[in-house]
Amino acid sequence: MGYQSRAGLIMNTSHDDTLDAEEPIYSKDIVLSYRPPTRLPPPFPETLRIQGLALYQGSSVLLKSSFTALHSDCTVVLERMSILPCGPRERKVRIDLNMQGVARLSSTISAWTVSSTYHFSPISGLIYKHDIESIYPEPHSAVFESMRKALLRLTGIKPRSPEEAGNLEGIKVPIQSREHTSYPFLRPRNNR
Repeated sequence: MGYQSRAGLIMNTSHDDTLDAEEPIYSKDIVLSYRPPTRLPPPFPETLRIQGLALYQGSSVLLKSSFTALHSDCTVVLERMSILPCGPRERKVRIDLNMQGVARLSSTISAWTVSSTYHFSPISGLIYKHDIESIYPEPHSAVFESMRKALLRLTGIKPRSPEEAGNLEGIKVPIQSREHTSYPFLRPRNNR
């Protein structure tokens, strides 16, 4: 059975016709969080949060599209993966990735190391929380501003105040069936 990553998801790419549906690994209420080491200026909260599978997938697509638009020869390498000690029913996995690419404008190599912890639900076994522990070197605040604007456009939500504009916590996009979603990046690809 083969697996590939798409839009933040690890999915089955087996050509076995007995497997009709993809097995989800993420909860529909997944929370992605990142607390930058340097506090971002207002209206950003201290910890950036995105909640819901559609926004999680959307942020992944946005990150990948932005990265490949600004860089060529892009690679993402799994540097380390470890199971973290926790309670008897809890499960956490720490993943360290190295992202690298050649900047299209300057032809210099850009590289980041990203460390994340994935929390698994003891009830469903699905990933319900993704904490980005660190990004080195730290992204510039302009990266967060452009991502915030893109995610607000994606959801169609118009903030009522500047403070609300920086807070994506609690924004939920309804999950539709994968075949009938209005977000093209959520539609399944036919790999057969």
